Amino acid sequence: MILYFSATGNCAFAAKRIAEKIGDEAVSLLPKFRENDHTALRSEKPWVVVAPVYVAEMPRLVRDWLRATPLTGSRDIFFVFTCASEMSCSGYFARQLAEEKGMVYHGSASVKMPTNYPIFFTVKEDYECRRLVEEAIPVIDKAAEIISLNGVIPEKKPSKAILGCTIPVNDLYYKYFVKAKDFYATDACIGCGKCTTVCPCVNVRLENGRPVWGENCTHCMACLSSCPKEAIEYRGKTEGKRRYHFPKPERGVQSKTMHEETERSGHMKVVLAGAFGHLGADILRELVARGYEVVATGRTIRRPKDCEGGYDAVAADMQDPASLRGLCEGADVVISTVGLTKASAEVSCYDVDYQGNMNLLEEARRAGVKQFAYVSVLKADGNPSVPMLDAKAKFEEKLKTSGLGWVIFRPSGYFYDIAKVFMPMIEKGKVTLLGDKAVHCNVVDTPDFAAFIVEHMNDKGKLYNVGGKETWSYEELARMFFAAAGKEPKISRAPVWLFDVLAWVNKKKKNGKEAIIRFSKWTLTEEMVGDTVVGDASFAEYIKNCYKK
Repeated sequence: MILYFSATGNCAFAAKRIAEKIGDEAVSLLPKFRENDHTALRSEKPWVVVAPVYVAEMPRLVRDWLRATPLTGSRDIFFVFTCASEMSCSGYFARQLAEEKGMVYHGSASVKMPTNYPIFFTVKEDYECRRLVEEAIPVIDKAAEIISLNGVIPEKKPSKAILGCTIPVNDLYYKYFVKAKDFYATDACIGCGKCTTVCPCVNVRLENGRPVWGENCTHCMACLSSCPKEAIEYRGKTEGKRRYHFPKPERGVQSKTMHEETERSGHMKVVLAGAFGHLGADILRELVARGYEVVATGRTIRRPKDCEGGYDAVAADMQDPASLRGLCEGADVVISTVGLTKASAEVSCYDVDYQGNMNLLEEARRAGVKQFAYVSVLKADGNPSVPMLDAKAKFEEKLKTSGLGWVIFRPSGYFYDIAKVFMPMIEKGKVTLLGDKAVHCNVVDTPDFAAFIVEHMNDKGKLYNVGGKETWSYEELARMFFAAAGKEPKISRAPVWLFDVLAWVNKKKKNGKEAIIRFSKWTLTEEMVGDTVVGDASFAEYIKNCYKK
């Protein structure tokens, strides 16, 4: 088992690459830290700890967690340290820790990576960061090879002089520099709460829509680097400085080399259809952050406030083939999130989800595009009588036989969608669920899903049933919403046939609501659990943040 702590992506990349190479699982310690979880873990394969170096040693957060958490099964342990220069005394102290835990120490690998610490250093330009990560790959792969053979990683031992000064310097660093009091948010802050979810110490909270820092900080820079508006500063140290954004953020198992990723982003043009919706905007941010040439299109252009520049915006109507002419010229990949998301008396799911995407597919084929990535929905082919499913399923089949390379993403649902359903009911003091049986879902946060889509948009002939890391029943979710709102739960259940009646009535009215009602009935009575788990975002935390003032 590979255990890793990654605030900005370096260690995540190394851990997941090692996991892929040796056929093991990579486990993020972020939720363990946040939940103060010291439950015993077990692995029959050697343990691997991947961590950054903070002033010549592993972070105390990691060290203290390892000391307090039983690691059972295998007694062999390896360490891999990412660092801006060298791991210094990290291996020496890792050996001590291993012996303290009664484990067999197999050495530490030192992997040079870009710095993420603008308080003291200058974050390099993107191309330089990519070069450094590219150069790190052979080092990571060599460590993985040794781990697979249960060998010993050779390491440079620190001199007595270095050891003699490391402990006092590290103590001074934590005593005088590792403080959160100098973090603050500028007026650019949009109150999204991202900083509260990425902090391993649960040290950031929102007050009146602005982040406030407590006293338990490890200076990992997760809050500063993850802010979509770069609104977080460290007083007197970071103003006007670049933030570090790892070229391949922590999303899923890495299957390509950094060289391939650089080739893709440096020379690849992507057309993103449906770019200005909720998910589309997150995909757009991800594409721009990774340096792709992007054409963002939708019926109406609504530029995301925190993604200005870096792409071309083109207004186009997917139902009008003439408006798509030339849209895909020179493109390598088309990503489509196009779909009807609300009731319409003018157009149907078949007009938008099927025919609109067919028009885009035909234009992509005419322009010589090689790859088409489509965002569908979980169990799209599960019930032809539900138009919002059937239209997507019919397009999926056309895409598979189009002659283009294809990948299909079927999400279980999104955080914001579930919140949009439950919060009005919570406000009224009562939640009504459908049917008598417990139904579960593992919805995903759209930034996590967007990163997964960009990571896998070039996959060929793949279908991913995507969900988040937490699975809950709708009743459990209702109770969580009530608890977050500080209200006593009041939950009732309506018979399933009631939605059939509502659908029939609205069909007669021809107001376009029938399809939405049938889709709602489907999602509320079917298990919506995706088996491809994506991201580290917690829906439980998201619900709490919905009610934080």
